[in-house]
Amino acid sequence: MDPIRKAGVIAFIDWLSRVHPEVGALRDTPKHQFLQLATEYEASKGVQIDESHKLYKKWESTHGVFTESQSNEEALARLG
Repeated sequence: MDPIRKAGVIAFIDWLSRVHPEVGALRDTPKHQFLQLATEYEASKGVQIDESHKLYKKWESTHGVFTESQSNEEALARLG
């Protein structure tokens, strides 16, 4: 696994809280929705990614960390 680093995930969560406040715990977010949100987040920074992009694969790994954790806080601790 090669997830996004903690600082990047914190920035993603901050962006989510502003742009998609309806999103709850990331561990409960289905993989396809999580990756769609991550793709939208990267696009907001001017980076276009798809399934073959290295960053997309990192976000896939990051989703795994969240689904294996009890909370966003635990997942962030595992990324740190």
